[in-house]
Amino acid sequence: MPYPELKHWKALLIVTSILCVIPLILSLFLWNQLPDPLPTHWSSTWVPDSWNAKAPYLFRVSAAMLLFNVLFNLGANQYYKKGDFSKVLAYIFCFIIPVVSVMLVGSTLYFSLKIT
Repeated sequence: MPYPELKHWKALLIVTSILCVIPLILSLFLWNQLPDPLPTHWSSTWVPDSWNAKAPYLFRVSAAMLLFNVLFNLGANQYYKKGDFSKVLAYIFCFIIPVVSVMLVGSTLYFSLKIT
């Protein structure tokens, strides 16, 4: 027998989407302090070895994270309804992308501000 939908999954989708956009909002507040181009990859010795233009990088990463967040949330809800996921696993799955978004853009902002 299929499980019911995750309770309040639409609200969960909205909350996780907002969490994905928070790094973009933070980067907009820090826009003038960020270098252009922006370091986006570091070597094992924490020396930047890849750079990207500030605006395209931040907006593309945020858009990709939003898209992946929607897909992960919809997938988690479908797997939960079919009984393939437990409720706990479905909720964990829903929060994977927001955590990655905060870590990815957050580390980029942190190290970019540390360099300048």
